[in-house]
Amino acid sequence: MLEECMRSVYEQTVPVARHLVAVEEMATDIPRPVAIARAQNALLAAVETEWVLRLADDDELTENAVELLLAASDGADVVYGPDRDGKAGVTDVSGMGYGALCRFMEGADTGEASGTLIRTEFLRKIDGFVTNWRNGHFHHPWMNVCLHYFEDRATRQVLAMQGARFKMAAGPTWVAGLDGDDRVGSLPVPRRQC
Repeated sequence: MLEECMRSVYEQTVPVARHLVAVEEMATDIPRPVAIARAQNALLAAVETEWVLRLADDDELTENAVELLLAASDGADVVYGPDRDGKAGVTDVSGMGYGALCRFMEGADTGEASGTLIRTEFLRKIDGFVTNWRNGHFHHPWMNVCLHYFEDRATRQVLAMQGARFKMAAGPTWVAGLDGDDRVGSLPVPRRQC
């Protein structure tokens, strides 16, 4: 799967500047989403481009994903697209105001697990992917709010709460892999008491 994933990155219609790969920690004393977030943050420190794109090893980019994402990037901090099968990333929050976007992210999510283009500076501004885990879900260290129990969805919540502008690309940008129903956004953001 990793080979197909990497091939999808290198065969883009718009070449990528760099492709970084990390293996998540296999520690038994931390939840898997925390290990994934830590691995992603280790890579984030090495990013030298304006944009960063997270792609799970069992997912792939469509051949014109980078082209579509960059075409929609003007005035955006987070750009995402639907998956090829039209199951995830299909909710268009482009132009949604701050309050509406925050409310949306509290109870739902755009549903894209991979292939999301995030402005590197903005991701660093929020200290990268969220790693603060307590009571079975994420919390941001300097925000008193409960977040999702998956690192990518929790991070999108924080990006929205910090004023990131989200845009949806004009077409499919990724192909969902094998990690189950939540990879295509079917599970709601849980309501948690902190």
